[in-house]
Amino acid sequence: MNPSFKMVHPTLISILNRVIHYLRQPGPFCTSGNPMFREIALKLGWHYIEPNTSPNLQHPVVLVIGFVSWDQSELDLLNRLSRARFKFQVAIFNFDEITSLEDLQLALPKSPLVSRTPAIGLYRNGGLAWWAQGVDALDFVYDRLKGN
Repeated sequence: MNPSFKMVHPTLISILNRVIHYLRQPGPFCTSGNPMFREIALKLGWHYIEPNTSPNLQHPVVLVIGFVSWDQSELDLLNRLSRARFKFQVAIFNFDEITSLEDLQLALPKSPLVSRTPAIGLYRNGGLAWWAQGVDALDFVYDRLKGN
């Protein structure tokens, strides 16, 4: 066995234990088993965007969030949002279910091409008012959720 591994090994175990503890924190969105994102969204009063469908932009304000189910930071974002109260429509979709560029354009209408997740669009009166992806999207939402 490599001598340096013996020194790193306890630290690695400690880190893994903290990660496992963190991942076990409660929240409706989780990666364990077969997540039921659609059912959770509906229970929260949100709209779940199925493949080959669009959000209902007839509402005055719609927040659309595209996420990947294997990224814990994105699931944490959804968990944090699930505890907040909104006076507008929230719609989510899972990038893991997107199979074509057309599906993506339907799920996140009028947005630029997505290269990072999560991708978030804010629609006002049917038009895209604001859009961000990746860390910028996470930071924007967390900044506005402070105090919620």
